[in-house]
Amino acid sequence: RNSVIESNNPYTWEFSSFSQNGEDGIIDYLSSKIKNPNKYFVEIGSSNGFENNTSYLAIAKRYTGMMIEGSIMEHKICKDLIDRFSMGVECVNMFVDKDSVEELKDQMVYMNPDIFSLDIDGNDYFLAKTIMNAGIRPKIFVVEYNSAYGPDKSITISYDKDFVLTESHSSFLYYGVSLTGWKTFFDDN
Repeated sequence: RNSVIESNNPYTWEFSSFSQNGEDGIIDYLSSKIKNPNKYFVEIGSSNGFENNTSYLAIAKRYTGMMIEGSIMEHKICKDLIDRFSMGVECVNMFVDKDSVEELKDQMVYMNPDIFSLDIDGNDYFLAKTIMNAGIRPKIFVVEYNSAYGPDKSITISYDKDFVLTESHSSFLYYGVSLTGWKTFFDDN
């Protein structure tokens, strides 16, 4: 691995402490470029806290923020971890959908968090749209894309309030947004 960080080469930014694919390093690099940071994050889909996009910020960088997880069991594990190793981070057991964004907004300290991570493997596009329409303006908005949709078409699933990845299709490939779908979304917002 190249230990020199090159500003024009995102591969050199990558490392993983808690993230799956080098996101900790990418987020660390990008957040170091924020002017007037508030060191606050929101993550929807924080899982158990051992593998997500914000535990590194909470534990190593001492950010404050919210980790939100819909699964009661995953939330409990996350809460135990974060309560033990971080201060100022609230673990919230909440299923966030288009109808609950206002409730989320009421719990947020900043409407312009440095980092907002959205990883729900489902209605991501529709939730991101509702978040932006609600006036939440993260400095860095972390999303995941579905590579199975290919790089050229702008694709997302149909909105389903009760969407569950493991029940949507036997292939487990029907979820989320294509890369071009996200590019189009952020170009428009």
